[in-house]
Amino acid sequence: MTPWTRITAAAAAMALLGLGPLARGQESITDLEGKNARRLDAAELKMLLADARVEYRSLRSIDYNWENRADGTIANGHAVMSRIQGIIPGQGSWQISPRGTYCVDSTYGRSQPFDLKYCAWIYKLEDRYFLVIPPNPDGKAVPLSVKPL
Repeated sequence: MTPWTRITAAAAAMALLGLGPLARGQESITDLEGKNARRLDAAELKMLLADARVEYRSLRSIDYNWENRADGTIANGHAVMSRIQGIIPGQGSWQISPRGTYCVDSTYGRSQPFDLKYCAWIYKLEDRYFLVIPPNPDGKAVPLSVKPL
């Protein structure tokens, strides 16, 4: 096996396992800013996120989706950690901070609940959105899907 074959095989294995930037279409903040993406402000976030369905895959390969209601609640939330664990229900709240970050405070699961709490920046590049959750020393941004309810 040549060095190139080993590298290609390793990259393919990482993609199949959901690891690495190719598996998630990941970009860095530097990449986004270099492509003239811009960080949304508080007013833009409120317009985008109220009464919207939000979906993304975390840096730990957990698929999240939920509905942001205009009253600040999260409804019909689900997390999918693996095929074995299946769909885990969740609920919580969301808000836009005065600093212009999208803040989520939610809990998933019943028998062994876990929390999802963060405040993040959302960047827009053309018609795509990206979520950046600090602290983020690697500057990773994950694709974010936002659709009106």
